[in-house]
Amino acid sequence: MSRAEVVVDSVDVAVFTVPTDAPEADGTFAWDATTLVLVSLRAGGALGIGWTYGAAACAAIVREQLRPAVEGRSVFDVAGAWSAMVTALRNVGRPGVGGMALSAVDCALWDLKARLLDLPLHRLLGAVHGSLPPETAAVFYDGGLALTGLAAPLALAILLAPTAVVALRSDVLPRWLGWVTAVLAVLGLVTPLSFILFLLFPVWVLVTSILLYREQVRASASTD
Repeated sequence: MSRAEVVVDSVDVAVFTVPTDAPEADGTFAWDATTLVLVSLRAGGALGIGWTYGAAACAAIVREQLRPAVEGRSVFDVAGAWSAMVTALRNVGRPGVGGMALSAVDCALWDLKARLLDLPLHRLLGAVHGSLPPETAAVFYDGGLALTGLAAPLALAILLAPTAVVALRSDVLPRWLGWVTAVLAVLGLVTPLSFILFLLFPVWVLVTSILLYREQVRASASTD
């Protein structure tokens, strides 16, 4: 079978709503779930997938407007498929959900073509760099979520608990500092407060350092 004869046999789409671990925000909008629209294309015994993050309405556009433009078309004519999809969106609108739906199908077409050619997708598209150092990574970072996870409360408890014990069981630090530190350690286990306590932690270190310095000066004076 020649390349021209390998056509898209089917276009399937599914919608998944995935709750986030905690409420997220970026300063312009807040959300507690992410909607994923997954497109699957089959041709020549291979499966290509593409996706977009958007409203479930994207799936309807894939089924009603984009599927007829792609099914039966050569897998290797991705540019032609893209132009056909743009035309199919004429009365729907290419921006917004129309563009998101087109993007998902376009990604699936490139993935399918790469699989049929048995090539990594970055080789098919053309790589900017021949290689990347192993420490290179792309990470989505949400500071609030990372600091209010399980690691933050445990870290606070580990950092604060020894100071509380020393202050309560010896005369090195005032007992009131021991009780305050113990309360902070307990509050740190309450997830929404751990981020705030992390921000205030340098203040606690400063206060403790001043008290330790004053105790050292007092001890030196009494020795003299």
